[in-house]
Amino acid sequence: MNSIELERRSVARELHDTVVQDFTVVLVQLRRALEMQEPAERLRHTVEGVGAAEEGLSRARGLLHRLRGFATHPRASLWDEKAPCFADDVSRVLHQVGKYANLRIAIRCADSVVVPARIGRELIQIIAEAAHNVVRHAHASRLSCSVEQFKGLLSVEVKDDGVGFAVKRQALGLGVLGMHERAEMIGASLAIESEPEHGVAVRLAVCIPSLEHA
Repeated sequence: MNSIELERRSVARELHDTVVQDFTVVLVQLRRALEMQEPAERLRHTVEGVGAAEEGLSRARGLLHRLRGFATHPRASLWDEKAPCFADDVSRVLHQVGKYANLRIAIRCADSVVVPARIGRELIQIIAEAAHNVVRHAHASRLSCSVEQFKGLLSVEVKDDGVGFAVKRQALGLGVLGMHERAEMIGASLAIESEPEHGVAVRLAVCIPSLEHA
């Protein structure tokens, strides 16, 4: 695939994961504000919606700067640096989504999990998209995420207790397509399992070599 096509797909993923995700949160908050009878609660959801809109605008501007060539992005190796703390990133993303959607969040990810930074960024985007899909479609009350690392294999599972769907008959949305593309970029396998009334499970596995030398 030529570099122009790769960049075009990259931009499409980034637009989806900034504009679409952030404005999904805005809509969720404003809709909840409209349902609130208590003025204080209505105000709280409105303020959170405004905050999500501001964050989305900031991230969209960052993407525009990238497209204009104002920021440089060296093409470093996937394995050249460690993420500060992958468990913290997982917790931050999921609890933010859970707060906006009143989801109960359960996370199992040890602080000892070590992931190269560029691999970690793609994994976090996949986890975030899975969580936002729960908010948009699942009508769930609970979301769980499990991350396990054994020797050179890292496995991730994101599950919900929502309405589910018939996977074989479900057309791929842009977000799911982006998840598969991100998984392919880092050499990961990704599977989405579901059936009506039994929730959705997103499972991902990626081989990661030892980073003791990094």
